[in-house]
Order: sequence, then C-alpha cells, then structure tokens
Amino acid sequence: MDKLFSNLKMGTRITLGFCAMIFLFIALAAVTYFSLGNSKRHFNDYRSLAQATNLIGRLQANVLLMRLGVKDFIIKNDTSAIKKIKAHLKEAKTLHLHTQKSKLTSKQKKLVESIGTSLIEYNTGFDLVMSLQGSRNKSVATLNTAGSKLQKLLESIAKASFKNNDLRATYLISQIQKNVMFARLKIQKYLFDNDLVTADYALNGIEEARKNLNILVKLLDEDETFKTTKLIKENLIVYSQTIEQVNKHTLDRNYEISGTLDTLGPFIAENIDSLKLELKTEQETLGPRAIFEIEQIITLTVIASLASLILAITAAYIITRTISRPIRAMTNTMRILATGELEQAIPAIDHKDEIGDMAKAVKIFKDNAKERLLLQSNNKKDALAQSQRQQRIELLIEEFRTEAFELLQSVNVNMDLMQETTKKLAVISLQASNQAARAGGACED
Repeated sequence: MDKLFSNLKMGTRITLGFCAMIFLFIALAAVTYFSLGNSKRHFNDYRSLAQATNLIGRLQANVLLMRLGVKDFIIKNDTSAIKKIKAHLKEAKTLHLHTQKSKLTSKQKKLVESIGTSLIEYNTGFDLVMSLQGSRNKSVATLNTAGSKLQKLLESIAKASFKNNDLRATYLISQIQKNVMFARLKIQKYLFDNDLVTADYALNGIEEARKNLNILVKLLDEDETFKTTKLIKENLIVYSQTIEQVNKHTLDRNYEISGTLDTLGPFIAENIDSLKLELKTEQETLGPRAIFEIEQIITLTVIASLASLILAITAAYIITRTISRPIRAMTNTMRILATGELEQAIPAIDHKDEIGDMAKAVKIFKDNAKERLLLQSNNKKDALAQSQRQQRIELLIEEFRTEAFELLQSVNVNMDLMQETTKKLAVISLQASNQAARAGGACED
C-alpha cells in the first residue's frame, strides 16, 4: 500500500482521498435517498389515507347535520333550517370532490362515487320535499284563512239567531261551530302526526258541518242570514277541498321523504361508515409497515454512516500515514545530517512524489556537505602547512631580530667607542692645532 501510494503525488493522493470520501458520502446519500423515497411513498400513502379519512369524517358530520336539519324542517316546519341544510349539503359536495381526488382503491372509489350520486339524489329529493312542503304550507294558510272566516261567519249568524230567539237555529249553529272546531283541531293534529285517520276525522267534521248547515238553511228565511249561510257553505267547501290538498301534499311529501330521504340518508351513512372502515383497515396495515420501514431506514442509515465514517477515517489514516511517515523520517534524517552525521541513509529516495523530490534535494545537501567537509579538511591541512611555514618564518625573523639587535647593540657600543675616540681625536686635534698655532706664532716671532 505504501509502495503504491509512494508513486503518486501528494496532491493526487489528497485528491483521491477527497474523492473517496465524496464517493462514500454520495453512496450514503444515495442509500438514504432511495430508502427515504420508498418510505416517503408509504408515508404519502398513509398521509393521503389520513386526509381522506379526515375528509370522510367531515363529510359524515355535514351529512348528519344536513339530515338533522331536514328533520327539523319537516317536523317543526322550520324554514330557517333550509339555509343551514343547503350549506351543509354544499360543504358535503365539496368534501366529496376533494375525497375523489385522494389516492383510493377501486372499491373505495366506488363507495365515494356512490356517496356522490346519493348526495345528488338526496338534494333533488329534498328540493321536491321543499316544494311539496311549500305547497302544503300554502294550503295550510288557506285552511287557517277559511277557518277564521267560518268562525266569524258562524259567530255573526249565531248572534242573529240568538237575537231572534231562534233556539233550534242557535243549536244547529253551535253544532256547526262544534264540527268546524273539531275539524280544525284534527287538522292541527294531522299536521303534526300526518295520520290519515286524523285527516278523515277532519273531513268528517266538515261533512257534518255541511249537513247541519243544510238543515239550518231550511230554517232561515232572511236574506242576510241566507247570504251568510251561503258564504259559510262556500268556505266549508273550500276548507274541505283544501284539506284534501293538504292531505295530497302531505302524502306526496311523506312518500318522497320515506322513499328518497329516509332511504338515501341511511344509505349515505352506511357507505360513509364502510369507506371509513376501509380506510381504517388500510391505515392499520400501512401504518405499521411505514413505521417498520422508517426504523429499517434509520438502522441502515446508521450502519451506512458508521461504515462511511470508518472507511473515511481509514482512507484519511492511510493517506496521512503515506505523507506524514516519510516526512517524519525525512525530518529526522535532516536533523541527524544537521549534526554532522553525513553517513545517515536518506529515506524515500526511490519515491516518485514530492517526498522523493525532497529526498533527492536532501541527498544533494548531504553530498555538498561532504564536499564542504572535504574541502574544509584540505583547507585545514593547507592552513596547518602555512601556519608551520609562518612559524618558521616568524622564528627566522625572531632569530634575525635577535641577531640584528645584538649586532645593533654591538654597533651602538662601537659607536659609543668611536664617538669617544673621535672626541679624543678632536681634543688631540684641537690641541695639535693650538700647538701648531703656537708654534707658528713662535716662528714668526
């Protein structure tokens, strides 16, 4: 391994190390990505199921509130409930559309389609029920108007009969009032319980009132009273016909309620429950699977991360070792060479990388140092010979100096003797001169 790396430049080694680590990280990222991709798919499926379940739950709540509103509308004849019913129905349709966009199985899609179709039919049925209820309410209003008119007309004719002290007429009028009141009470009960027997009781009451009115008409002769009885008869006919209309509208409405609303409502609820059960079953299957896969991904990621870390550390160690170890050896060699141990072997001299170049440079330094030492050795020998020659010259000079000094001393002594001799000769010469002068003077004399 060291020999293999020794033939590579350090830059190449470092680059290979970084590339290896990058490759490991890419491999780790790829493993994590594909694992998470599979987990993400299951998570998205589970999330889609959760969203669909939430939508179905909200749809179920709106359907339930819609049905309760319809119940209030039918039983209490609460027209203010229509707005709430329509709002819940609209929200239910919107939630149904969102549910259709969810990722569902073919069975679940069929259930959703069935719910949507049933909601449309329920809406159509409720519109028809509203229309029939509206017609029924108009007929009931007509009944109330006709009933009030009958009550007033009967009161007026009763006063007239009482005023005329016509006891038989007064009795018949009281019977007619009783029949009308009975019919009106039965109609109010019928509007509440929708019992056909109650409606027949109301019609029978009106029929009895008409019979009693016919008897009364035969007893009365006054024109004004006759006109009143005619109006009573007309209102009794209107009341009777209106009861039949109310009965018809009620029967049609109840038929639509029982045949459509009461059928579709439970059918929608049953389909919603079935769909919720399907979604719940799928969630219970998919949830643990997603959790298991996430746990596997975590384990796989940890193992891959540890393996990548170990491989990265190993690669870093090998690369560092192939760089630092020769450098430490080279540094130690240079330190030894610096102390003068030039026989130290130079490591990594055969490497083809920067350390090999450094080793060659150190070898050149070592060779130069050897040459310098050899030169210094030769220079020392020359210097020693020159020093010896210099010593000999200095000795000769010293001897010459000593001999010269002694000679000079001798010369100085001789000079002193010569000076003294000269002085003596000068004195002698002066004396001779003086003697000669004196001799010459004597001669002249």
